[in-house]
Amino acid sequence: MQVTNINIKIQQAFGNLYRDRCALIAAKDADGKVLIGAKPYFFPEGITRLLGGGVDDGEDINVAAARELEEELGIKVSPDDLELITRFDTHAVDAEGKEFDNQTYLFSVDVADKPYKPGDDVKQIIPLSKAEMYELADKFEKLPADSWHESAKEGKFSWHDYG
Repeated sequence: MQVTNINIKIQQAFGNLYRDRCALIAAKDADGKVLIGAKPYFFPEGITRLLGGGVDDGEDINVAAARELEEELGIKVSPDDLELITRFDTHAVDAEGKEFDNQTYLFSVDVADKPYKPGDDVKQIIPLSKAEMYELADKFEKLPADSWHESAKEGKFSWHDYG
């Protein structure tokens, strides 16, 4: 398995940095597009994300990815059907010098023959082509440092750091 190390300086920690492990799933439809979850009440306009979320303490990473897929897409898959693509090891240091470490596992799965619907905190599923995925990545990289999000659940963070 390929592992990518990411070392970043941030203003303020955000959701996933408070978790030890996360699972993201690139679920591909019949046209080969990746199904992306939209949370318009949370993300800035034009920003969506891969399906997935936190891994519970003691939970197997493949089991967690299958659980997240069922919660957010309404599709049951066997943990064995998920192909582990890579792992991102993130080490972040905030403005006060506090350190955060997270491992995010990226899986791929073919869901071409399965009907899906948004669930959990995902409000809409959007199929994206490879070119559209690159456009989304560019949007994340261009999120401004002075664009802040604050909520009771997620706390306060800069969208630039999130991107």
